[in-house]
Amino acid sequence: MSENNQAVEELRPVPKRHRSDPVGTAAFAVFLIWVGALWLLSNIGLVDPLIRFVERFNLPPAQLGIHIPFLSADVWQVFLLGAGCIALLEILLRLAIPGSRRGVVGTVIWAAILFGLALGNWSLILPAGLILAGIVLLFRRALGG
Repeated sequence: MSENNQAVEELRPVPKRHRSDPVGTAAFAVFLIWVGALWLLSNIGLVDPLIRFVERFNLPPAQLGIHIPFLSADVWQVFLLGAGCIALLEILLRLAIPGSRRGVVGTVIWAAILFGLALGNWSLILPAGLILAGIVLLFRRALGG
């Protein structure tokens, strides 16, 4: 009898909420790699080239409003910019890969928050977020999503 139950369990369709999300998994994996690499570079004193690269864009320093241990404000700014770029990459992949298309509004909001914290200037981030949201809507409409 248990063999029949096991066979029935194997034949049941997997609910949609339990299916794998390869784009989300890949984005989270890249995020973990980014965090670990940045922390390691900071610990061994090699994060300065990344900080100098960000300084080339004349961005205002990150104004987090609180002291966060382990890393300087410059490193946090690099971290937040990198995390925002990873979120944007996830959005683009979700829109470009037909099998992984789903709502990206939450990821767009998350990317805007990350960039807002990194740049410390919401007067730049909010208009850029609106532009990005418009591009996402056009891209989805063009692909029939």
